[in-house]
Amino acid sequence: MDNKKILLTLGRLDQSILEFLALNHAILTIPFKDCCTLLLKRLPVADVALLGQFNDLTQALRVIECIKVEEPLLPIIAYMPELPEQDKWLLIEKGLDWFFSSPLNLLELRAVMKRENRRFRFLRRYEQQMNQVEVEIQVARQIMNHLLPKKGCFQNIEVQWIQRPHSLLGGDMFYYYDLPDEKLALFLIDVSGHGLTSSMVTMALRSLLKGVALKVQEPIQVMTELNRHICDLFMNLPETIYAACTYCIVDRLNQCIHYSNAGNPDACLFGTNGTVQKLKTENMALGIYPDLEFQKKTIRLQEQQRLALFTDGIYDKRGSLESKFALRDQVIQSIALGRDLSLAVLCEQLEKSLDKSLQHSEDDYSLLLVQW
Repeated sequence: MDNKKILLTLGRLDQSILEFLALNHAILTIPFKDCCTLLLKRLPVADVALLGQFNDLTQALRVIECIKVEEPLLPIIAYMPELPEQDKWLLIEKGLDWFFSSPLNLLELRAVMKRENRRFRFLRRYEQQMNQVEVEIQVARQIMNHLLPKKGCFQNIEVQWIQRPHSLLGGDMFYYYDLPDEKLALFLIDVSGHGLTSSMVTMALRSLLKGVALKVQEPIQVMTELNRHICDLFMNLPETIYAACTYCIVDRLNQCIHYSNAGNPDACLFGTNGTVQKLKTENMALGIYPDLEFQKKTIRLQEQQRLALFTDGIYDKRGSLESKFALRDQVIQSIALGRDLSLAVLCEQLEKSLDKSLQHSEDDYSLLLVQW
């Protein structure tokens, strides 16, 4: 008895049908009175539902809706010999899985119930596994959030940032750390793709960055080392993995920025009078070829200037190429016009604006704002 499947029956069914099904099922009959209320209590233990004849079509539709809301995977089978043919399709549209008409073949009914129950149990196991994966992804997201660098001042240089993954996990990563002699190093990396794969790659790159930073500081050497490691680790995978990367050293003592950019949008340097200067280098993204050569450039700084680093996700919304570039230019203009705002306030305003503009975006996005 304990191994029998739980069959919920609702509506009028011949006693002979119930006796036949009782050979393989433990039957729980739900009476018409308080049908939906009692149904909600029984659904969690049910393996299949069988509907008989109801007083009216509306009642049958309400029962199917109740089941599909609470237990959308539970198979629903109906035997309603008095139901007009056109009403059958209304039940199917509502969520009915199988419909029997007269004359009823009991062996066929039992076979269909067994098959639907196997499908239900498979889908239930799959749902449980996906729920567990969802929990683990949530934990991974919390870990990644915990690893994000703190906002604030470093070597008398203020850094604020915005980050939004496309899904729970994303492929954007940034990192900054102090160097000797009043220098601050900043990385911004955008790994190809979205979701779990790209987030795992970013975690690997985060560990690589720490190792590379201990060995070299000069931008060309840093880019060369990172590119070599990415090619060694990911080039033979079935899915192509590459990473856009911006690396800057803000040198307060010598009033300059050393930078190299490989595949990210140009960083922008904002003057106190509203001018904008793009920092350009002609480099390919990391991970495409192991023997890539990289450029670096140096630019002089002035007091109270601001630097913006961002991934292409800040303008990767649905629409034409012109509309995407217009959004990019709008973000740059907003930063320039916000020169009298504190960096934290400007960052909050940009965050609200980008969340609205990119609510249907299909990419992660990150933005770093730096002021000295």
